[in-house]
Amino acid sequence: MTRSKTIVLLFPGAWGNDTPERVLWWFEHPVAALRAIDPTVKIVPIVYTGKTFHEIVCGICYQLAPYASRDDAQTVAIAYSMGRQVLAAFLQNLRHPPFRRVAHIAGIPSSGVPVSGTLGVLRAAPAFFLRSFGGRSMPADVGETNRVLCGGTDEALASELHPWISPEPMWWKIADLFLPGVRVQTNPIRIPTFATVGTNDILVGSESYAGDQIVAINRPNSHHAVIRKDRPDIRTIWEQQACFLLEA
Repeated sequence: MTRSKTIVLLFPGAWGNDTPERVLWWFEHPVAALRAIDPTVKIVPIVYTGKTFHEIVCGICYQLAPYASRDDAQTVAIAYSMGRQVLAAFLQNLRHPPFRRVAHIAGIPSSGVPVSGTLGVLRAAPAFFLRSFGGRSMPADVGETNRVLCGGTDEALASELHPWISPEPMWWKIADLFLPGVRVQTNPIRIPTFATVGTNDILVGSESYAGDQIVAINRPNSHHAVIRKDRPDIRTIWEQQACFLLEA
C-alpha cells in the first residue's frame, strides 16, 4: 500500500487569518523549508471564522473533520502565535488527535499571554491596547506594527507585515488573550512539539510551555514576527522544523 503524502495544516495567529492567501504569506518561509525536503507535501491553510475564540474553534472542528478521520495520512501541524492556543483547543475536542507531530512559532501558551507580555504591549503601544477594547484590535500604522510585533527594532519588516494584517478582525476580543481571569485557557499540547520563540518577543518572553511535550525549543535573536524573518540562522531553524515534522 502506498503511503499518503504528508499533510501540513497551518494554524495562523490573531492577524492575517481571513483568507488562504494571507495565511500562506505569513507561513511562507516554514513552508518553503518543507517543500525543499518534500515537494509533494500538501499544505492546508486554515482560515478562521467566527466572532469569538469559541466560534473559531468550532469552525475549525467542522473544517478539519475530513483530516481528523484519515488514518492513512501523515498529518502534522504548524501554529503561529495565537494559533498555538487554537490548535490546543482543537485537540481538546478530539478523542484521537490526528497529528503525529506539531510545531509552533511564537506560540501563545495554554494560559494565554503572560502578564509580562500584557504589560510589554501596554508599554510599547498603549493606544493599540486601549483601542482594542473599542473593537478595533489591529495596529493603526507601521510604527505600531513595529512596536507590537517587531519589538520596535525592525521597521523594514513591519512595513512588509502591515499590509498582510487582516483589515477587519471583527471576531477579535483582546480579553481572550491578555486579561488575567478572563483570557482563554487550554490544555497543554501532549504531542511531540518543536517550538521557536524569539528572545526579544515582548508577548511570549521566555515561555517554556510547561506541560507541552516539547522535543526541541529554539530561541533565535528575534521578536514575535520571527516567522517572517529571512536570515540564515532562522532558515536553519525552519529546516530543522521541517525535518522534525516530515520524519514523523
